Amino acid sequence: MSGSRHCEPVFSNIASCAEIPDAIGWSSCYSWRGSTVIECKTSTSDFHADKRKYLVYQDQENGRTFPAWRITQTEANAKGYKEIWLPRMGDFRYFMCEPGVLTEELVAKHAPDHGLIYMLNLSRVKVIRHGPQRELVDKDGEIRYLRFAIINRKPAFAIDGEPNGVPEDFSI
Repeated sequence: MSGSRHCEPVFSNIASCAEIPDAIGWSSCYSWRGSTVIECKTSTSDFHADKRKYLVYQDQENGRTFPAWRITQTEANAKGYKEIWLPRMGDFRYFMCEPGVLTEELVAKHAPDHGLIYMLNLSRVKVIRHGPQRELVDKDGEIRYLRFAIINRKPAFAIDGEPNGVPEDFSI
């Protein structure tokens, strides 16, 4: 993430709020201004499960909400509950996986606001699908994430033995 997007800082593995992205970085570069989130996926079932984490159903009578993992879509529809998608961090969002785990078509169909990156080896990635800039972004969550990192003095993302923690040829 710190390659062509010039993201700095880049953090990973910080459990500070509702969303825990695998990696998040911020850039002031004109084309990529804002935050970029990367979610790593190991299977298509992992990919499909990710979507339901940000869906809640709301009872129109009393305003109570139920997470999608607690009630099925069929039950929610039968009770007349409203479907609400929660905002997520990242002006830009990407799924990262090994080639063949996810396809460009699958991401375009089920997560049109995400891009797709293939991890070719530890220092080389290939952008398969660029993620569009998103409109509904959880900026409060990003602030909480950064605040937690600062308070707990979490170091930015690093790969051992590399200057500045990132290989020179690592870019997206």
